[in-house]
Amino acid sequence: MIFTRRSLCCALTAALALSHVARAAPQLDDMDTFETDRITIDSTPGPGPDVILLPGLATPGEVWDGVVADLDGRARTHVVNVKGFGHGDGAANAAGGLMAGVLSDIAAFARDHGLDRPALVGHSLGGTLALQAGIETPDLYGRLMVVDALPFVALLFDPDATKDSVEEQAASMRDQMAAAPAGANAEATAERYAIGEDAQKRVAEWIAASDPQTVAQAFYEDMQTDLRPALSDIGPPVHLIVPVPPEAEGRDLPAQYELLYGDVSNFTLHPVEDARHFVMLDQPDRMTALIEDFLKLSD
Repeated sequence: MIFTRRSLCCALTAALALSHVARAAPQLDDMDTFETDRITIDSTPGPGPDVILLPGLATPGEVWDGVVADLDGRARTHVVNVKGFGHGDGAANAAGGLMAGVLSDIAAFARDHGLDRPALVGHSLGGTLALQAGIETPDLYGRLMVVDALPFVALLFDPDATKDSVEEQAASMRDQMAAAPAGANAEATAERYAIGEDAQKRVAEWIAASDPQTVAQAFYEDMQTDLRPALSDIGPPVHLIVPVPPEAEGRDLPAQYELLYGDVSNFTLHPVEDARHFVMLDQPDRMTALIEDFLKLSD
């Protein structure tokens, strides 16, 4: 099985949902932005199913702007921003426990605001967070969509990787990333992960605006998280979006991904042609259509 760094950006996770004292759920129509020391969540009022949208590594919630606009009036969207990824003070996340803390805060938001098994859609590290949520809190979310993420991102560097075998490498890469100036290699990275020039420009700007220490910590935690042994514990259905870029000709990327997700009991794979890692930027209409079907808005 062959994976390349170009097949997807670093995914990231490790999550435990905390219990919170029950209280009356606030009305979402009147709700201000939800905020903790790790995240903010911006919600749109209105009818329709609830869907929580998670961005990827070094990416703000704006990555979902097109989808939010397309779903306006038909779904109630809740867009997560991870502090340090282009917005907010990333100090709490850079200090460690980023994955567990972020996912715990999202779970608290869903419970405290009375969301009834909301859908969870995550890109890259957000996709891995969605998988972890399905493992740790299988009854909290109704369905999961994972956009270009692996259950163990270290496989991009070594197909035989284990958590222990990559620990030293992960720590070294974390330290190098944390010491690099903000925006280092942003343009080159963006070219690998998006096709259109406008999309590449946006991605490069997001990377440049992100805090290197926060990104480095997230990357390290991701490299030390292997979800493969627990995939069979996922409760909700899982929909996986796999981009197939032009340069992938001759390689069956969807088949490679499907092998890694074989232990997920309720699993559907959707390949998207002519897209790189940022599927929602390269193929926005296709991305919206997939989410509409996922939320059953097109029935």
